[in-house]
Amino acid sequence: MQIGKLAQAAGVTVQTVRYYERRGLLPEPIRTGSGYRSYDHEALRRLRFIVTAKGLGFTLAETKDLITLRVAPETTPEDVRDRAREKIRATRRKIASLRKLLAGLERVVSECEADDACGTCALLHTLEQEGDETPAEPLS
Repeated sequence: MQIGKLAQAAGVTVQTVRYYERRGLLPEPIRTGSGYRSYDHEALRRLRFIVTAKGLGFTLAETKDLITLRVAPETTPEDVRDRAREKIRATRRKIASLRKLLAGLERVVSECEADDACGTCALLHTLEQEGDETPAEPLS
């Protein structure tokens, strides 16, 4: 199949397919006599694998590692589970970090809502302090 049909079958764009080829996630396809890329069913399976891994939050580097595990005969199910468990740990760390971020934003927004004067807005004051060694005075 040609690149457009492959992309459509996997729910991605042609540019995405080419990008994954450049990154080494998809092997270079064979070319027809007229120079068109020609993909087989295995390319579609791999592309769907990449799309699914991306949907689960795996980076392209992690996905490439999973592909390597997928084709390596010595890979055990435990090898794959280890990668998935690490992704779970990283995701939990990211969620904890995002919860802190959310709490901080909610706090400054509630402080900002309590004060009608923009010059003393807690959000603006907090943003002004970011990177400063000394606390900044609110704008007046």
